[in-house]
Amino acid sequence: MRTTDFRRSTLKNMVNVFLIAASLLFNLYGVAQASVPTTTPPVIDGIVSNGEWVLSEVIPLPHGSMHTKHDANFLYILLDLTGDTVNDNLTVDYFWLSFDVNLNEAIDSGTDVMYGLCQGNLGLTYYLGPGSWTGCNPTTSQLGTGFGPSHNSSINHRIFELAISRAEISALTNDYVRVGVRTASPNPSFQDNVPINFYNDFSNNLYIYFSQPEACVGQICYYSCEPGACSESNCLVNVPGMTGCMGVGQINYCGCIGICPASSCVVFVPFP
Repeated sequence: MRTTDFRRSTLKNMVNVFLIAASLLFNLYGVAQASVPTTTPPVIDGIVSNGEWVLSEVIPLPHGSMHTKHDANFLYILLDLTGDTVNDNLTVDYFWLSFDVNLNEAIDSGTDVMYGLCQGNLGLTYYLGPGSWTGCNPTTSQLGTGFGPSHNSSINHRIFELAISRAEISALTNDYVRVGVRTASPNPSFQDNVPINFYNDFSNNLYIYFSQPEACVGQICYYSCEPGACSESNCLVNVPGMTGCMGVGQINYCGCIGICPASSCVVFVPFP
């Protein structure tokens, strides 16, 4: 057997083994979204910078999208509300981000948490029961709010960037978290809950799986995903001196200054 054939065969076997393992996980836990690991965390400032969120898992929302990536300490979330193009005050443009901390699909008083805006800053509240919370508590998680363009739309729109402390939601060693999210605005008027009624019932909350690549070949890494729920595979190519970003198919070219990070690709593979 030629060396190149052997390498291809070995890679295929590696991917198949990890896809089978992922299949077992998803069969146990239901439909999941796979957060992509990162070694270059986004800056939590409410500004979507060049290439910052290109390599991330994308969860569609009725008026935009939620992007996720993670490292050992934080779950990074971008709420990119491309459908909210009016810069309302942050007392009326808002979000809720809910976590089933102990992953038991039940709302447990004093354990499960909700993040949201508290006088313009990020606040942490604890569930008291279905649809009921404490007042705002201090948090080590971070929030950046903004109104501007992103890689999803050149039209200015509402942006929330978050770094949720994995320690704060007891997710330092967990393989996944369960999440519900609300995004709301009076102008245009919408109040979107994903999933519906998540703040009263955790049973249908989203699974976000802290994925690790099943196999990497050079700068291309392969991730498993559930058939029908895969994000588009994509590549980020960093170009010294280029201004802004330009997408050509599934390849995103983004400008950088000085010593540029290595270009990379994320390939999502539906498990059998």
